[in-house]
Amino acid sequence: KPSRFSRHYSILLSKQAMDRLIPIINKLQDVFTLAGSQPVDLPQIAVVGSQSVGKSSVLENIVGRDFLPRGSNIVTRRPLILQLFNTSHLNKLQSAPADQDQAESKASSSSSSSSSKSEDTWGEFLHTGAKRYYDFNEIRGEIEKETERVAPNKAIAYDPINLKIYSPTVLTLTLIDLPGMTRVPVENQPPDIERRIRKLIRSFITKKNCLILAVSAATADLATSDAIQLAKEVDPAGVRTLGVVTKIDLMDAGTNALSMLRGDIIPLQLGYIGVVNRSQKDIVDKKAISAAQSAEKLFFKSHAAYRQISHVCGTPYLAYKLNQILINHIKRCLPSLKQSVHENIEELKLEIISYGKPISMQNDMDNNKGALLLHLISKFSENFSDCIDGANVNDMMLRKQSRKKQAIEVGDDSSAASSALSQHAKALFGGARILYIFRTEFQHHLARIKSFDGLSDAFILNSMRNASGIRSALFIPEMCFENLVKMQIEKLRMPCMQCVDLVFSELKRIGAQSETTQIARFKHFRDALHECVTRMLQRHLEPCRAFVDQVIDIELAYVNTNHPDFISMDDVFTERANHHSQNEMYKQIGHDTYSDDDEAYHQQQLQQQQRARQQQQQHRSSHQRQPQQPPPQQQQQQSIKSAPAPPSSSSSQLAPANANGGSASGGGGWFGLG
Repeated sequence: KPSRFSRHYSILLSKQAMDRLIPIINKLQDVFTLAGSQPVDLPQIAVVGSQSVGKSSVLENIVGRDFLPRGSNIVTRRPLILQLFNTSHLNKLQSAPADQDQAESKASSSSSSSSSKSEDTWGEFLHTGAKRYYDFNEIRGEIEKETERVAPNKAIAYDPINLKIYSPTVLTLTLIDLPGMTRVPVENQPPDIERRIRKLIRSFITKKNCLILAVSAATADLATSDAIQLAKEVDPAGVRTLGVVTKIDLMDAGTNALSMLRGDIIPLQLGYIGVVNRSQKDIVDKKAISAAQSAEKLFFKSHAAYRQISHVCGTPYLAYKLNQILINHIKRCLPSLKQSVHENIEELKLEIISYGKPISMQNDMDNNKGALLLHLISKFSENFSDCIDGANVNDMMLRKQSRKKQAIEVGDDSSAASSALSQHAKALFGGARILYIFRTEFQHHLARIKSFDGLSDAFILNSMRNASGIRSALFIPEMCFENLVKMQIEKLRMPCMQCVDLVFSELKRIGAQSETTQIARFKHFRDALHECVTRMLQRHLEPCRAFVDQVIDIELAYVNTNHPDFISMDDVFTERANHHSQNEMYKQIGHDTYSDDDEAYHQQQLQQQQRARQQQQQHRSSHQRQPQQPPPQQQQQQSIKSAPAPPSSSSSQLAPANANGGSASGGGGWFGLG
C-alpha cells in the first residue's frame, strides 16, 4: 500500500507539474507580445476556419461564456490569444481526474453558470494591465474597441489581443483565434482581403511548434474546406492538425458525418471531433451554454449514427483533448525550447558584457566622467582608423552582419548599401570599399566617356567655320580645336563629383559602424558623436568639391599644346622631311641592287655571244678541210641549214630570186650566196 500510494502521489505531482507548463508558456507569450517579437517558437494552438463555420461558438463553448463579437460580416480582424487558467488550484491541491469521464464532467461543469457575471470568473487584457472584467459583455466591448482602434474600417491587423480568463471550471489551455477566411471584400475592405487573411494565418501556422485546430462545417464537402486545404499546405502529413466538424445537427435527413469523423476522406493523425453549436435562434434567445451542451450530449447519444462514438464527440471532450494534446506537445518541445531559451540568454549576457562595466554609484560616475568619455572617443577613433586601414575587419564585419540582421527583423532597410554601387561592392567593407570606388566605379564612369562623343563631322565643320569668322582661313583655327577639347573635358566633371559623394557616403557609413556597444549605452552621447562626425565630414565635403571643380577649371583654362601628346607644325614638317629622306634612301638602295643585276645579265649575254662565235668558227674550219665540194644545190641546202635565221628583210629579198630561177651563189650575206 505505501508503494502504491507513493506511485499515485508521484503521478499526481507529474500531472500538476505538466499543468503548470501552460502558464509558463503563457507568461513567455505575454513577454513576447509586449516586446513586439517572438525569438522562440512557442507551443500554441491556432484556430483556423472559414467565415461563419462556428469558430467563435466553439471557443465560447470551451470557455462557457458569451464574450466574442458576432456579426454577419468578418468580425475577428485581429489575432486573439485566449489564455485559460484554472483557478481551482490557487488555494488547495486537487487531484487530477482519474479517467476520461471525470475530465468530461469537469469540462461540462464550465457551463454551470449562465449569467454574464461571476465572482470566481473574470478576464484580464494585457493592454489594460491588472484590470479585471467580471462582466463578459464588457470583455466583448473591449475586444471590439481595441480591434477598431488598431484595424479601423474592417481592416486586418497582425497585432494580437491578449485575453486571460480565470475560472475554476475551465481547463488550462491557450488558443489563438485567427480571422475567418473570406473571398469577397465588403464595405471598405481592400480587394485583396483574401490574400491578406491567408498571409496572416500562415504567419502563425507555418511555425513547427504551432498546432492547428481546423474547423469545418459538416454541411459542406470536407475536400473543399478552406481550413483543411490551408492546413495541408503547411502540414502535409497531418501530424499537428486536429479537425473539428461543426453543424452536424444541420445535415440533411439520411446523411451523416461518420466518414468525416473517421478520417476516411482526409486522414489526420490527431483525428476529428464532432461538435454541435448553438443556432442563431438559440443565441438570440440567450440560451444558456450549459443547456446547449446538455442538448449536444443528448444529440450524440440518441442519434443512431453517432451513438457508438458519442464519448469522443462534443465540446467537453474537445476541451479535454486540446488540453492533453497541448501538454504532450509542450513535453515534446520542452528540450528544444529550453535550449533555445538558454542560447538567447547567453547571447544577451554577452551583449550586456560588451556594454562595459556598469556604473552603479553616483560618486564613481562623477569621478570617472572624463576618463570614460576619453576612453569612448579613443575607442571610436581607433575603430574608425582600423576600418579604413583594414585592421580588425573580421570583428567589424560580424558587427555589420548582426546589425543588418536586426534591421531586417524590424523591417528597416536603411542599413542597405547605396544603389549607386554594384552588388560586388556591397560585400566589401571600409577602406576596401573606398578603394573599389576609385579603381572600379570611378574608372568605369570615365571609360564610358569617349573622345568623340557628341562630335559629329557636321558639328566639327560648323565649329571650324564659326572659329574662322568672316575670314576664309587657309589653315584650321587653333581656337576651334580648343573649343572642342574643352567640351569633352567638361564631361569629366560629373563623374568626379559622383566619386566624391560616394566616398562621403562611405565615410559616414564607416562612422556609424565604428560605434561600440559601450557607446550605445549613452543615447545622448551617441547622438552627439554621430552629429559631430557628420558635421566634420560635411565641413570637409565642400572644400573637396571645390578643389575638384578647380582642377577641372584649370584644365579648361589652358590647353597645353606643347605637351608631347600634341603634334605641332614643326613636328609635322620634320616628320615630312624624315619621311622624304627615307623614301630616297629606299630608292637608292633599290637602284643599286638593280645595277648589279643588270651587269651580271650583260656579262652572261656576252659569254653566250662568244660561245656562238666559237661554234661558227669551228663549223667553217670543218668545211674548209673537206677535199671535194658537193654539187651547187646540196651546198646551198647545207648553207641554209647551218646558217641562223636571217632578218625578215633578207628573207623577203631572197624569195623572188629563187622564184625567178636565179643562181643561189649570187645573193651574198649570211647564207654565203654570191
